[in-house]
Amino acid sequence: MVMAVGLRRRAQACRRAAYEERRAASQGAIGLEVVDRVETREHAISVCVDRTIESPVGCRRVIYELTQIEVHAHLIPDFYRQALKDYKVEIKISIA
Repeated sequence: MVMAVGLRRRAQACRRAAYEERRAASQGAIGLEVVDRVETREHAISVCVDRTIESPVGCRRVIYELTQIEVHAHLIPDFYRQALKDYKVEIKISIA
């Protein structure tokens, strides 16, 4: 198998880092990352829709969540149920 030298070094570094994490965890160490702030950027909902459509995993997740809404429809709060009716959203899923 031919592999670029840079990839081999990176893979070795990842293996070494994973080993160090496992070793430290076995001794009771817990890794934490402190984040000063989280930045959010406003964007159009169509950006999320496009990304979801391009991703097979994203599409599976959406389908799964829609089936869960159908299965657990009795758990949907009345407020959301009314909002769905207002927007004429009807969820009917049949899985063959």
